[in-house]
Amino acid sequence: MKKKESTSPPAERRRTRLILVSLALAWALPVAAIFALGAISTRAEEERVRPELPTSMTVGQRVIDERTSVEVQLTLGRETELLASSSGILTELKIKAASQPKEGEVAFSIDGVDVVVDRSATPLYRELTVGARGPDVRSYGELLATMGFLSTPDDVFGPQYHEATRLLQKRIHAPVDGVFRPEYVVFVSTTAPPISEVLAHVGDPVTAGQAIARISPSVEGARFETPEGAAPLTTLKDEKVVLLAGSSSLELENIQSLDEEAQIEIAEFLSSSVAAGEIPQSAVKESDGTRVYSQIFVELAQPRVFGTVPATSIVTSPTGVTCVIVGDDVTQVEVTASTEPGLAYIDASMVGESVLTSPTASERGRCE
Repeated sequence: MKKKESTSPPAERRRTRLILVSLALAWALPVAAIFALGAISTRAEEERVRPELPTSMTVGQRVIDERTSVEVQLTLGRETELLASSSGILTELKIKAASQPKEGEVAFSIDGVDVVVDRSATPLYRELTVGARGPDVRSYGELLATMGFLSTPDDVFGPQYHEATRLLQKRIHAPVDGVFRPEYVVFVSTTAPPISEVLAHVGDPVTAGQAIARISPSVEGARFETPEGAAPLTTLKDEKVVLLAGSSSLELENIQSLDEEAQIEIAEFLSSSVAAGEIPQSAVKESDGTRVYSQIFVELAQPRVFGTVPATSIVTSPTGVTCVIVGDDVTQVEVTASTEPGLAYIDASMVGESVLTSPTASERGRCE
Protein backbone atom coordinates (compact mmCIF):
# COMPACT_ATOMS: atom_id res chain seq x y z
CA MET A 1 0.00 0.00 0.00
CA LYS A 2 1.36 3.40 -1.06
CA LYS A 3 1.92 5.97 1.74
CA LYS A 4 0.34 9.46 1.49
CA GLU A 5 2.93 12.27 1.35
CA SER A 6 2.68 14.99 4.10
CA THR A 7 4.04 18.56 4.25
CA SER A 8 6.69 19.13 6.86
CA PRO A 9 5.73 21.51 9.74
CA PRO A 10 8.37 24.18 8.94
CA ALA A 11 7.21 24.51 5.36
CA GLU A 12 3.61 24.82 6.51
CA ARG A 13 4.47 27.60 8.93
CA ARG A 14 6.30 29.56 6.21
CA ARG A 15 3.34 29.28 3.90
CA THR A 16 1.03 30.55 6.66
CA ARG A 17 3.28 33.56 7.41
CA LEU A 18 3.38 34.50 3.74
CA ILE A 19 -0.37 34.38 3.53
CA LEU A 20 -0.77 36.55 6.64
CA VAL A 21 1.80 39.10 5.44
CA SER A 22 0.06 39.33 2.09
CA LEU A 23 -3.28 39.90 3.76
CA ALA A 24 -1.80 42.56 6.10
CA LEU A 25 -0.19 44.41 3.21
CA ALA A 26 -3.38 44.19 1.22
CA TRP A 27 -5.20 45.93 4.13
CA ALA A 28 -2.49 48.37 5.30
CA LEU A 29 -1.39 49.87 2.00
CA PRO A 30 -4.80 51.44 1.13
CA VAL A 31 -5.14 52.76 4.67
CA ALA A 32 -1.64 54.26 4.58
CA ALA A 33 -2.39 55.76 1.20
CA ILE A 34 -5.56 57.34 2.60
CA PHE A 35 -3.66 58.82 5.56
CA ALA A 36 -0.88 60.09 3.31
CA LEU A 37 -3.35 61.71 0.97
CA GLY A 38 -5.15 63.21 3.98
CA ALA A 39 -1.94 64.68 5.36
CA ILE A 40 -1.02 66.14 1.99
CA SER A 41 -4.52 67.57 1.65
CA THR A 42 -4.36 69.05 5.18
CA ARG A 43 -1.01 70.72 4.50
CA ALA A 44 -2.33 72.10 1.25
CA GLU A 45 -5.43 73.43 3.01
CA GLU A 46 -3.31 75.00 5.75
CA GLU A 47 -1.14 76.67 3.16
CA ARG A 48 -4.25 77.92 1.37
CA VAL A 49 -5.99 79.45 4.43
CA ARG A 50 -2.92 80.60 6.44
CA PRO A 51 -3.03 84.44 6.58
CA GLU A 52 -0.02 86.22 5.27
CA LEU A 53 1.58 88.37 7.93
CA PRO A 54 1.64 92.02 6.85
CA THR A 55 5.04 93.44 6.02
CA SER A 56 3.87 96.98 6.72
CA MET A 57 1.25 98.61 8.94
CA THR A 58 -0.39 102.02 9.27
CA VAL A 59 0.63 103.93 12.41
CA GLY A 60 -2.33 104.05 14.80
CA GLN A 61 -3.20 106.62 17.46
CA ARG A 62 -3.58 106.60 21.23
CA VAL A 63 -5.01 109.47 23.30
CA ILE A 64 -3.98 109.10 26.94
CA ASP A 65 -5.66 111.29 29.56
CA GLU A 66 -4.18 109.52 32.63
CA ARG A 67 -7.61 109.53 34.32
CA THR A 68 -7.18 108.38 37.91
CA SER A 69 -9.55 107.91 40.83
CA VAL A 70 -8.62 110.21 43.73
CA GLU A 71 -9.62 111.26 47.20
CA VAL A 72 -9.44 114.95 48.13
CA GLN A 73 -8.58 115.56 51.77
CA LEU A 74 -9.44 119.00 53.17
CA THR A 75 -7.98 120.22 56.45
CA LEU A 76 -10.65 122.35 58.10
CA GLY A 77 -10.56 125.31 60.44
CA ARG A 78 -13.34 126.22 62.85
CA GLU A 79 -16.94 126.72 61.83
CA THR A 80 -18.14 130.36 61.63
CA GLU A 81 -21.49 132.16 61.53
CA LEU A 82 -23.04 135.19 59.85
CA LEU A 83 -24.25 137.43 62.68
CA ALA A 84 -26.91 140.10 62.77
CA SER A 85 -25.31 143.43 63.66
CA SER A 86 -28.55 145.04 64.85
CA SER A 87 -31.87 144.02 66.38
CA GLY A 88 -35.25 143.99 64.64
CA ILE A 89 -37.40 141.91 62.30
CA LEU A 90 -35.76 139.95 59.48
CA THR A 91 -37.57 141.41 56.48
CA GLU A 92 -35.52 139.83 53.66
CA LEU A 93 -33.15 136.88 53.33
CA LYS A 94 -31.00 136.59 50.20
CA ILE A 95 -28.39 134.05 51.29
CA LYS A 96 -28.94 130.34 50.69
CA ALA A 97 -27.29 127.08 51.69
CA ALA A 98 -24.36 126.09 49.44
CA SER A 99 -24.10 129.68 48.14
CA GLN A 100 -20.92 131.73 48.37
CA PRO A 101 -21.58 135.26 49.70
CA LYS A 102 -19.98 137.86 47.44
CA GLU A 103 -18.54 141.23 48.37
CA GLY A 104 -21.15 144.02 48.19
CA GLU A 105 -24.18 141.74 47.73
CA VAL A 106 -27.19 142.02 50.04
CA ALA A 107 -27.19 139.17 52.57
CA PHE A 108 -30.40 140.02 54.44
CA SER A 109 -32.48 142.99 55.63
CA ILE A 110 -33.48 143.98 59.16
CA ASP A 111 -36.44 146.36 59.53
CA GLY A 112 -36.16 147.13 55.81
CA VAL A 113 -32.47 148.15 55.90
CA ASP A 114 -30.24 145.98 53.72
CA VAL A 115 -27.09 144.42 55.18
CA VAL A 116 -24.35 143.84 52.60
CA VAL A 117 -21.52 141.30 52.58
CA ASP A 118 -18.06 142.55 53.58
CA ARG A 119 -15.22 140.22 52.60
CA SER A 120 -12.37 142.64 53.21
CA ALA A 121 -9.08 141.69 54.82
CA THR A 122 -9.78 144.08 57.73
CA PRO A 123 -13.25 143.85 59.33
CA LEU A 124 -15.25 147.11 59.55
CA TYR A 125 -15.68 147.29 63.31
CA ARG A 126 -16.30 151.05 63.96
CA GLU A 127 -18.17 154.09 62.71
CA LEU A 128 -16.29 155.97 60.00
CA THR A 129 -16.73 159.64 59.20
CA VAL A 130 -14.72 162.47 57.65
CA GLY A 131 -11.16 162.48 59.06
CA ALA A 132 -11.01 158.77 59.96
CA ARG A 133 -7.80 156.99 58.96
CA GLY A 134 -6.49 153.46 58.98
CA PRO A 135 -6.49 150.10 57.15
CA ASP A 136 -10.20 149.65 57.88
CA VAL A 137 -10.89 152.89 55.97
CA ARG A 138 -9.12 151.41 52.94
CA SER A 139 -11.10 148.17 53.32
CA TYR A 140 -14.31 150.19 53.44
CA GLY A 141 -13.17 152.10 50.34
CA GLU A 142 -12.64 148.81 48.51
CA LEU A 143 -16.19 147.77 49.40
CA LEU A 144 -17.52 151.08 48.10
CA ALA A 145 -15.48 150.61 44.91
CA THR A 146 -16.89 147.10 44.42
CA MET A 147 -20.41 148.53 44.69
CA GLY A 148 -19.59 151.30 42.22
CA PHE A 149 -19.66 154.25 44.65
CA LEU A 150 -15.92 155.11 44.84
CA SER A 151 -13.18 155.10 42.22
CA THR A 152 -9.95 155.36 44.26
CA PRO A 153 -9.83 153.78 47.76
CA ASP A 154 -7.24 155.07 50.22
CA ASP A 155 -6.60 155.18 53.99
CA VAL A 156 -8.30 158.55 54.64
CA PHE A 157 -12.05 159.14 54.93
CA GLY A 158 -12.40 162.37 52.98
CA PRO A 159 -15.15 164.15 51.01
CA GLN A 160 -15.25 161.43 48.35
CA TYR A 161 -15.84 158.81 51.03
CA HIS A 162 -18.55 160.98 52.58
CA GLU A 163 -20.42 161.29 49.27
CA ALA A 164 -19.95 157.58 48.49
CA THR A 165 -21.35 156.68 51.91
CA ARG A 166 -24.46 158.74 51.20
CA LEU A 167 -24.95 156.77 47.98
CA LEU A 168 -24.51 153.52 49.92
CA GLN A 169 -27.11 154.60 52.50
CA LYS A 170 -29.61 155.40 49.76
CA ARG A 171 -28.99 152.00 48.16
CA ILE A 172 -29.58 150.03 51.38
CA HIS A 173 -32.54 152.19 52.56
CA ALA A 174 -30.72 153.58 55.61
CA PRO A 175 -30.95 157.19 56.91
CA VAL A 176 -28.64 159.35 54.78
CA ASP A 177 -25.98 161.31 56.70
CA GLY A 178 -22.63 160.22 55.16
CA VAL A 179 -21.49 158.28 58.26
CA PHE A 180 -20.64 154.59 57.90
CA ARG A 181 -21.98 152.27 60.63
CA PRO A 182 -20.92 148.62 61.18
CA GLU A 183 -24.56 147.43 61.11
CA TYR A 184 -24.59 148.11 57.37
CA VAL A 185 -22.39 145.05 56.73
CA VAL A 186 -21.96 141.42 57.73
CA PHE A 187 -18.39 140.20 57.72
CA VAL A 188 -17.40 137.03 55.86
CA SER A 189 -13.74 135.96 55.81
CA THR A 190 -11.99 135.99 52.45
CA THR A 191 -11.15 132.30 52.94
CA ALA A 192 -14.62 131.24 54.10
CA PRO A 193 -16.26 128.41 52.11
CA PRO A 194 -19.95 128.44 51.09
CA ILE A 195 -22.82 128.70 53.56
CA SER A 196 -23.68 125.32 55.03
CA GLU A 197 -26.98 126.17 56.75
CA VAL A 198 -29.41 129.08 57.03
CA LEU A 199 -30.65 129.42 60.63
CA ALA A 200 -33.27 132.20 60.41
CA HIS A 201 -36.38 132.90 58.35
CA VAL A 202 -38.07 136.02 57.02
CA GLY A 203 -40.33 137.42 59.74
CA ASP A 204 -38.17 136.19 62.63
CA PRO A 205 -37.25 138.70 65.32
CA VAL A 206 -33.45 138.85 65.64
CA THR A 207 -31.06 140.47 68.05
CA ALA A 208 -27.58 141.91 67.46
CA GLY A 209 -25.07 139.07 67.51
CA GLN A 210 -27.61 136.39 66.65
CA ALA A 211 -26.54 133.82 64.02
CA ILE A 212 -28.41 134.19 60.74
CA ALA A 213 -26.50 131.48 58.91
CA ARG A 214 -23.69 129.02 59.50
CA ILE A 215 -20.64 128.78 57.27
CA SER A 216 -18.74 125.55 56.76
CA PRO A 217 -15.32 125.43 58.41
CA SER A 218 -12.67 127.33 56.49
CA VAL A 219 -10.18 125.33 54.44
CA GLU A 220 -6.64 125.38 55.79
CA GLY A 221 -5.18 122.77 53.48
CA ALA A 222 -6.01 120.43 50.60
CA ARG A 223 -4.24 117.43 49.16
CA PHE A 224 -4.90 114.63 46.69
CA GLU A 225 -4.46 110.96 47.47
CA THR A 226 -5.21 107.81 45.51
CA PRO A 227 -7.51 105.16 47.00
CA GLU A 228 -5.98 101.78 47.75
CA GLY A 229 -5.41 99.88 44.51
CA ALA A 230 -5.61 102.96 42.24
CA ALA A 231 -2.75 104.14 40.03
CA PRO A 232 -0.32 106.58 41.73
CA LEU A 233 -0.43 110.29 40.89
CA THR A 234 3.23 110.44 39.88
CA THR A 235 2.51 111.32 36.24
CA LEU A 236 -0.02 114.02 37.18
CA LYS A 237 1.63 115.92 40.02
CA ASP A 238 3.23 118.67 37.94
CA GLU A 239 0.66 118.74 35.13
CA LYS A 240 -2.34 120.93 34.44
CA VAL A 241 -5.30 118.72 35.32
CA VAL A 242 -9.09 118.62 35.42
CA LEU A 243 -10.92 117.57 38.59
CA LEU A 244 -14.07 115.60 37.71
CA ALA A 245 -17.18 115.04 39.83
CA GLY A 246 -19.96 113.48 37.78
CA SER A 247 -20.59 115.86 34.88
CA SER A 248 -18.94 118.80 36.69
CA SER A 249 -15.29 119.74 36.21
CA LEU A 250 -12.70 122.15 37.60
CA GLU A 251 -9.39 122.94 35.90
CA LEU A 252 -6.32 123.21 38.14
CA GLU A 253 -2.78 124.33 37.35
CA ASN A 254 -1.48 121.31 39.27
CA ILE A 255 -2.30 119.17 42.29
CA GLN A 256 1.12 119.27 43.90
CA SER A 257 1.39 122.92 45.02
CA LEU A 258 -2.01 124.34 45.92
CA ASP A 259 -2.12 127.96 47.05
CA GLU A 260 -4.87 129.39 49.25
CA GLU A 261 -6.98 130.48 46.29
CA ALA A 262 -6.81 127.03 44.70
CA GLN A 263 -7.73 125.34 48.00
CA ILE A 264 -10.81 127.55 48.37
CA GLU A 265 -11.75 126.93 44.74
CA ILE A 266 -11.50 123.16 45.25
CA ALA A 267 -13.56 123.31 48.46
CA GLU A 268 -16.29 125.35 46.74
CA PHE A 269 -16.33 122.96 43.76
CA LEU A 270 -16.67 119.90 45.98
CA SER A 271 -19.35 121.50 48.15
CA SER A 272 -21.44 122.56 45.15
CA SER A 273 -20.97 119.11 43.56
CA VAL A 274 -22.40 117.47 46.67
CA ALA A 275 -25.32 119.95 46.71
CA ALA A 276 -26.01 119.16 43.02
CA GLY A 277 -25.89 115.41 43.60
CA GLU A 278 -22.74 114.94 41.49
CA ILE A 279 -20.99 113.54 44.58
CA PRO A 280 -23.18 111.36 46.84
CA GLN A 281 -23.31 112.20 50.54
CA SER A 282 -22.01 108.70 51.23
CA ALA A 283 -18.75 109.66 49.49
CA VAL A 284 -18.03 112.42 52.04
CA LYS A 285 -16.43 111.48 55.36
CA GLU A 286 -15.41 113.87 58.13
CA SER A 287 -13.43 113.32 61.32
CA ASP A 288 -10.83 115.10 63.44
CA GLY A 289 -10.88 118.29 61.40
CA THR A 290 -10.47 116.49 58.06
CA ARG A 291 -13.09 116.07 55.35
CA VAL A 292 -12.47 113.43 52.67
CA TYR A 293 -14.27 113.37 49.31
CA SER A 294 -14.16 110.20 47.18
CA GLN A 295 -15.75 108.99 43.91
CA ILE A 296 -14.00 111.75 41.99
CA PHE A 297 -11.29 111.70 39.31
CA VAL A 298 -8.47 113.75 37.87
CA GLU A 299 -7.17 113.66 34.32
CA LEU A 300 -4.80 115.64 32.14
CA ALA A 301 -6.25 118.93 30.93
CA GLN A 302 -4.37 118.30 27.67
CA PRO A 303 -4.25 114.54 26.96
CA ARG A 304 -1.07 113.09 25.48
CA VAL A 305 -1.35 111.87 21.89
CA PHE A 306 0.95 109.16 20.46
CA GLY A 307 1.32 107.09 17.33
CA THR A 308 1.30 103.32 17.84
CA VAL A 309 3.32 100.67 15.99
CA PRO A 310 4.30 97.05 16.64
CA ALA A 311 7.39 96.90 18.82
CA THR A 312 9.10 94.97 16.00
CA SER A 313 8.88 98.09 13.82
CA ILE A 314 11.30 99.98 16.05
CA VAL A 315 14.93 99.92 14.95
CA THR A 316 17.58 100.96 17.46
CA SER A 317 21.06 101.86 16.28
CA PRO A 318 24.24 101.02 18.22
CA THR A 319 24.32 104.65 19.36
CA GLY A 320 20.76 104.51 20.74
CA VAL A 321 18.98 106.30 17.87
CA THR A 322 15.46 104.90 17.30
CA CYS A 323 13.91 104.77 13.83
CA VAL A 324 11.08 103.31 11.77
CA ILE A 325 11.19 102.43 8.09
CA VAL A 326 8.66 104.39 6.00
CA GLY A 327 8.77 103.09 2.44
CA ASP A 328 12.34 103.68 1.28
CA ASP A 329 13.00 106.25 3.99
CA VAL A 330 14.40 105.86 7.50
CA THR A 331 12.70 108.21 9.96
CA GLN A 332 14.05 108.93 13.42
CA VAL A 333 11.33 108.82 16.11
CA GLU A 334 11.11 109.30 19.85
CA VAL A 335 9.85 106.15 21.55
CA THR A 336 7.76 106.37 24.74
CA ALA A 337 7.26 103.39 27.02
CA SER A 338 3.92 101.70 26.33
CA THR A 339 1.64 99.89 28.77
CA GLU A 340 0.30 97.71 25.92
CA PRO A 341 2.22 94.48 25.26
CA GLY A 342 3.74 94.33 21.79
CA LEU A 343 3.13 98.01 21.02
CA ALA A 344 5.43 101.01 21.03
CA TYR A 345 4.39 104.68 21.30
CA ILE A 346 6.04 107.07 18.86
CA ASP A 347 5.61 110.68 17.74
CA ALA A 348 1.98 111.62 17.03
CA SER A 349 3.16 113.24 13.79
CA MET A 350 3.64 109.71 12.40
CA VAL A 351 -0.06 108.77 12.69
CA GLY A 352 -1.35 107.53 9.33
CA GLU A 353 2.10 106.69 7.90
CA SER A 354 2.85 103.15 6.71
CA VAL A 355 5.87 101.55 8.42
CA LEU A 356 7.59 98.18 8.02
CA THR A 357 6.63 95.73 10.74
CA SER A 358 9.82 93.63 10.60
CA PRO A 359 12.69 95.47 8.91
CA THR A 360 15.50 93.35 7.48
CA ALA A 361 19.04 93.49 8.77
CA SER A 362 20.11 95.72 5.90
CA GLU A 363 17.18 98.06 6.51
CA ARG A 364 18.01 98.17 10.20
CA GLY A 365 21.57 99.13 9.39
CA ARG A 366 20.34 102.39 7.84
CA CYS A 367 19.16 103.77 11.21
CA GLU A 368 21.85 106.08 12.53
